[in-house]
Amino acid sequence: MPVVALVLGGVFVSESIAFFLIARGLRRGGRSLKDIGFASGATNSSYAIALLVAIVYCCGAIWAIPSIAAWVDRASYLKLLAVVAACMAGLFEETFFRGYVMTAVRDRGNGPVAQVVASGLLFGVFHAAWGLSGRFSFAAFVTPVAWTTGLGLALACAYLQAGRKLGPVVLSHALIDAVIEPGLLISAMGGQQG
Repeated sequence: MPVVALVLGGVFVSESIAFFLIARGLRRGGRSLKDIGFASGATNSSYAIALLVAIVYCCGAIWAIPSIAAWVDRASYLKLLAVVAACMAGLFEETFFRGYVMTAVRDRGNGPVAQVVASGLLFGVFHAAWGLSGRFSFAAFVTPVAWTTGLGLALACAYLQAGRKLGPVVLSHALIDAVIEPGLLISAMGGQQG
């Protein structure tokens, strides 16, 4: 089994566990997932904005990274595994970076700008691992952090625009990952797997 498949499987398992730990931690603190954005009521315009974020990010990634373009419409078990992992990545990462982090920042008396910046920066730092997965260089480290920080800021704004509802940003994030993987991971690892 290729390393890419192992990494995608590991992402699915680890982010599934992390999602359930967040839900459990909220419950222990007298809160629920509903308190951080798992509620109905997001508008069609909220979904449209989140979809626009996904389209812009995917177009940029396809343009910038040849292996993403090569894998966008390739049918294989790696693409299927990437789509499954994308669903869990969207669910966990948006629950944590948008729902949990932004709510925690707000609950400490900070306004929307601080919430967006904290969420975006943490999201970028979290994705620094992409820059460490292949041959290390400053550009290989900074580029994924910059791209994902920008994405995190956009998703944070979309979350606020949606009235702090997670549905639109979870969908946007899952779509992005489903489109760009496994090409992004293959690029980060510096090789071709097929």
